Amino acid sequence: MYFDPFPLTEYTINGKTETVIDIFRKVLISNVNKPNIFTEVLVQDSDSLESLAQEYYGDSSLSWIILVTNNIIDPNNEFILSTENLESLLNTKYSGNIAFFEENVQLQEGDILINVKASVPLTTPPNGLTSGDLETTKYFFVSNYNNEFRYARTSNETGNIVAGDKFAAYRKINDQLILIDFEKGFTLGQESIPCCVLPLKKYDTYISSPIYIYTSNNEVVSPYQKYNGGSLLQDYVNLEADGMYSGITNDNSFRDSVLYQHVMNNQNLSLLTFTIGEQVRTNNEKYRKIKLLPPNFVNEFINTFNELISRDDVRFRLITTKE
Repeated sequence: MYFDPFPLTEYTINGKTETVIDIFRKVLISNVNKPNIFTEVLVQDSDSLESLAQEYYGDSSLSWIILVTNNIIDPNNEFILSTENLESLLNTKYSGNIAFFEENVQLQEGDILINVKASVPLTTPPNGLTSGDLETTKYFFVSNYNNEFRYARTSNETGNIVAGDKFAAYRKINDQLILIDFEKGFTLGQESIPCCVLPLKKYDTYISSPIYIYTSNNEVVSPYQKYNGGSLLQDYVNLEADGMYSGITNDNSFRDSVLYQHVMNNQNLSLLTFTIGEQVRTNNEKYRKIKLLPPNFVNEFINTFNELISRDDVRFRLITTKE
């Protein structure tokens, strides 16, 4: 019904001309309309665009009016999901886990981390790691890496992965798996040395991954701000572009950071963490309230819409309703 008044147009693709509906035309509700023209409704879990149109307009096929009234382009992403559908989304699109590391290794999509036996020292240099040091029954792939919070989003996890495990990271280069080495210093409390063993500091679900950290006064806090055990300091840990810390030859400075204490160690610093899961739920709730055109305006609205959408002499089509 929405496309019924749309005129036809011709498109030529690969030398073949087809007559199709001109779907690129659009009508908007003018911003000069007074707010009390519309009725605000809170959408419930059981509601759909069709059920709302049936309830308020007596015709489920008029759901397109709700789309126009609320300037909804994509109802799949701009209309609230039910609790069941929201949880389904979180369990699919936002599934998986995250692995936190103290060392910033700049992992990339496609890297594979293979478990290293507990007996292998953290200081093992790249040329000192052998295939016999690996537990190939426990590994995961990296789908992306968050440089700010130092975690890798994992995929295809195999084996029982827990915090405290040690891993070696490999990257496929020219069809060969190459061991990734890095300068280790912060977890050892000594001068940086070339190493290849990564201790897993924390393992969590992806929906629990942090987006930002904030105080009870809603002030955003840098993950690299220092915390002395009682309050935030004005001092920060400086993160260089290459992921290393400047002027630091031991682990004390990083372990004083909010990221290490609050996120990695789960210490209560009177701070709050806003997560991926909370962001998805918050964004979904933004669509809880919608505007509905009163039923007595519907017929006039449809007539005006049909007249405007079919005209070729106007570029911008705006509907202005009056009390």
